[in-house]
Amino acid sequence: MNSRWSKHGLTLLIWGVALGLAYGQSPLYTSNQNQYFLHGLAQAGVGQLQADWLAGTRDPTPLFTLLVRLMVLNPGATAQPDPTGTSPVLASLAVLNYSLYLLVFAVYLAALFGIARRLYGIGRHSTAALLFFGMVFVSHSAALRFALGLVPGGEWGYLFDGGMGGQRLLGPVFQPSVFGVLLLLSIWLYLEGRVLPAMLATALAASFHPTYLLSAATLSTIYGVSLLRRSPDLRRPLAAAGATLMAVAPIVIYVVVNFLPPSSTAQQIIVDFRIPDHALPTEWFGLTSVAKLALIGAALLVIRRTRLLPVMLGLLAVGGGLTMLQLILASNSLALLFPWRLSATLVPLSSAVLAGRLAGTLGAAPSRIPRPGLLPATGWVAAGLAVATGIAWSAVQFQQRQSSPVRPVFEYVRTTRSEGQQYLVPPKMQDFRLATGAPILADFKAIPYRGAEVLEWYQRVRLLQFFYRGRPADVDCGMLAVFADEYRVTQVVLEPDQHGLDCDRLELRYDDGAYSVYALSGEPQ
Repeated sequence: MNSRWSKHGLTLLIWGVALGLAYGQSPLYTSNQNQYFLHGLAQAGVGQLQADWLAGTRDPTPLFTLLVRLMVLNPGATAQPDPTGTSPVLASLAVLNYSLYLLVFAVYLAALFGIARRLYGIGRHSTAALLFFGMVFVSHSAALRFALGLVPGGEWGYLFDGGMGGQRLLGPVFQPSVFGVLLLLSIWLYLEGRVLPAMLATALAASFHPTYLLSAATLSTIYGVSLLRRSPDLRRPLAAAGATLMAVAPIVIYVVVNFLPPSSTAQQIIVDFRIPDHALPTEWFGLTSVAKLALIGAALLVIRRTRLLPVMLGLLAVGGGLTMLQLILASNSLALLFPWRLSATLVPLSSAVLAGRLAGTLGAAPSRIPRPGLLPATGWVAAGLAVATGIAWSAVQFQQRQSSPVRPVFEYVRTTRSEGQQYLVPPKMQDFRLATGAPILADFKAIPYRGAEVLEWYQRVRLLQFFYRGRPADVDCGMLAVFADEYRVTQVVLEPDQHGLDCDRLELRYDDGAYSVYALSGEPQ
């Protein structure tokens, strides 16, 4: 028995890693990684990041920060610039980053396959399993994502695995939100009758990313009600609920102590200024949302006589009900609760349900299909092509990073940075911090979440936006006094639009024809 399960687990691990390759990964550090890796790298002593203002703000994801901290194998080795650009410490960090994400994909695929197998028995037929894997690989492939991304209007690229409002479990980078795959794992465990592990899985997902607290509470409540309906004995559901509350209590206490009560002004800044495309249904609802609702509706019809129905209905009712309430009340607090994030679990779950139903039907009755021998080959070819295109997509991402026009200035700063420096960079230059290891005043992408810190971030970003507003003639050189005297900025990076700027306080240190770096003196020259 143990040997069979070990072989089964190894097979799913291999398929899961292959799915990760088909999905594709972006280079370290990309997009949200520039925020979520900052605290951990600063604590590990990478570069001069400990001196960065944002690194000193309240950390919204402490468990993920601990993971990042542990991924830096030799903390002190990254304190000084590396002229060769081949730091073994950062290289090992990259390997761990990509490897851990591939393991996340393995958990994701195992959960989806386990759910489909429980509902449709696809594990009993190798052909059905191959067809299921083929459909999942294609629907999650970088190639299909790229093709759908060409469709104008909305997030079509994540049609089969992404929720509404830009919320999704997966994505091209390893970040706290990917631990939402544990919610799918919990649903599989629940269907297998393992309610306590299912509840604990939801608590772990919320511990890595607190925005999953609503999803975790919803799923755990559904599981508890199911236990009560099946047994009059209260001891089992109470024990499961107690264990889950104990597991989730640390992150709940952390959030309450560090981020509550909320600041209404800070909430408005985050909702209206920073992430309206994620936080306002009036901004993100469109044809893609309708398509995803149709996908969920089709799945509900398919599983209407199974134990999965109350799970999906519960997620849909809570997410949809709170979303409608947010629209009625226009509440920023509800907007930042992201009730539509529950769709990030519903959409991939629905895709798997429909793929499992189709694969189970075809695999169990191949005689009804012309040339049934082609079915296994179809699954293999689909998965193989998805993996090949995913690897090619990743290679293109890495090549684009290497050839980026900002790479030379990043290399210059990384190899010349020194203690006491603080850089002023364009607000959209989000990769600067982690690419160089140098502290900056602020950028638009990475934000704090504590009320007073949000207000400070907003003030800094507005100053940046005013300074980097166009051609040299539009730049107010007088603002440099504010940056130098109030914020202790010592270096200024200018982008192509400001090339040739002439201000008394600036002394040229580097110029590659596109980007330039100036030393900022304390007094006018």
